[in-house]
Amino acid sequence: MSCSNILVTGGQGFLGKTLQQSVKDHSANKKFTFLSREEVDLFDLEKVNDFFHSMKFDCVINLA
Repeated sequence: MSCSNILVTGGQGFLGKTLQQSVKDHSANKKFTFLSREEVDLFDLEKVNDFFHSMKFDCVINLA
């Protein structure tokens, strides 16, 4: 399976920021969403489900 719509949790931490820079430089054909705690509370299951259903991610990278 090829991932073209990718969610990265923990996108504001050290690893997330490093990955963001790498993505900018090397990934033209993929869409990355870097999620922070302020955007979606991962402890709120209903909000998480709504977010996932609306965005339809192919892959999730958890750095949180």
